[in-house]
Amino acid sequence: MKLQLTDRFCQHAKSTEPQTDYFDETVPGLALRVTSKGTKAWTFLYGTPRRRVTLGRYPSLSLAAARTAVLGTKEGRSAGSVSALAEIYLKSIQGNRSAIRKSSAGYARTFFQSLDIFRYVNCIGEM
Repeated sequence: MKLQLTDRFCQHAKSTEPQTDYFDETVPGLALRVTSKGTKAWTFLYGTPRRRVTLGRYPSLSLAAARTAVLGTKEGRSAGSVSALAEIYLKSIQGNRSAIRKSSAGYARTFFQSLDIFRYVNCIGEM
């Protein structure tokens, strides 16, 4: 379903099916995925064939932050690629790198945390 997403809508969004995607009219490709159990996560659809990347969970990642991440990626290199998203994420957490590594305890909650931990552990000095 495509509509103008607002913070109020995101707070009260529900799904009667196993999962429902609410696409944002403002930022193409951005969607709020809501499960029947109430879990809400931001996803980004990009490329041909279409691929989906999970940006993070709502409300931990706000509507404004999700839009900013996607718009920054589209304005940056390779218009919407996963590597551009990862680059933006890495810049945003650069100061918290050691905290993320300690808090992850061997696993990460999102794809980008996994990517960051992998690059930090395996490429020290190259970043």
